[in-house]
Amino acid sequence: MPSREQFEELKQNCTYEWTKMIQKNGGKFTSKINGASIFLPASGDYDSQGRHDWNAVGCCWLSTPRSSPDYEAYAIHYGAYSTNDIRGYSRYMGIPVRPVIKK
Repeated sequence: MPSREQFEELKQNCTYEWTKMIQKNGGKFTSKINGASIFLPASGDYDSQGRHDWNAVGCCWLSTPRSSPDYEAYAIHYGAYSTNDIRGYSRYMGIPVRPVIKK
């Protein structure tokens, strides 16, 4: 999973666009350096009440732990009207994982 630092670097070095790809809403981050892009689908989240914000916002867990409160962890939050930020979510929330590799 990406770290908080990696996501901050992504935000700083990319433009962001809310778009649709293969009939799925999501956020497209395009590098200002080389033009490469990554599409993160709008997956919403899950809790005890069920699925929320499906196809309206996206979330992905980050690997950087949150120290306070200790029952939360950091996740990326993005959408059509949001500011691609990092938020704390309760760890029981069903939020997708986006694997990354270092080349």
